Amino acid sequence: MSMATEHAEEVQHHSHTSRWPIWIGLGIGAGMFGFLFFTKGYTPFGWTAVLAGAASIIYGLFGWVRDMTREDIHEIKHNVKEDFKNIGLTGMLVFIPSEIFLFGSLFASYFALRAHTPDFYTNHGEAMNVLASIIPYFNTICLVSSSFTLHFAEHFLKHGKQKTFQLLLGITLVLGFLFVGGQAYEYLEFIKDGFTIKSSIYGSIFFSLTGLHGLHVTGGALFLTYIFAGSFRSQLSKDKHSVLLAASVYWHFVDVVWIFLMMIIYLRWI
Repeated sequence: MSMATEHAEEVQHHSHTSRWPIWIGLGIGAGMFGFLFFTKGYTPFGWTAVLAGAASIIYGLFGWVRDMTREDIHEIKHNVKEDFKNIGLTGMLVFIPSEIFLFGSLFASYFALRAHTPDFYTNHGEAMNVLASIIPYFNTICLVSSSFTLHFAEHFLKHGKQKTFQLLLGITLVLGFLFVGGQAYEYLEFIKDGFTIKSSIYGSIFFSLTGLHGLHVTGGALFLTYIFAGSFRSQLSKDKHSVLLAASVYWHFVDVVWIFLMMIIYLRWI
């Protein structure tokens, strides 16, 4: 058996029996419990659990990304056929429904609280307008535009135009991180004005929904950053880009969720 074949089998075996998802799952669980303890007033313990969970997630992601990178580069260099060519896309299509239920439950909470809470759109007894600045409009332009640039980046990669793909993916990343930066700035302005997750019922549901979405955008941007860096290391090609397909589906999903957030939370059309 050749050394290349042995290495391919070693990489394949390591990938298919990866321990990294366990670390990520433990980290998410610890972070969730830590957040619950924090909201209940157990601040030191809550923060400790959250930080431990974050460390576990980062450790798991780093190891998982490292192994996937090695496997992808090896498959392209040695023309190794993928056992599960569309596993990334299939996994994402299975994952998205769970995200729909997650956001759907929060939207349902929003409608229930609004229907049963007098003066729902208030903070400390005063009317609260979350559209007092242009930041939400700016964020909408950035995120919607990024979906178009990502779509065309994917199109050019499929046609073997690597440089154009990298350019458009880079623009997508800039737009994505501009969104994250815009939301962070918006949060800081709200906190200065006394509008926080604990200040009112509206604040609780507003920061829960927009914060969860912001975390998803941040995760998606980091996912695309990994793909962008990998494109310079021959990790993608016009025949092997399932990871980009998975990331694209995810990115379009968070874009659609943001449109609903704008219509319901910010503009209050529904």
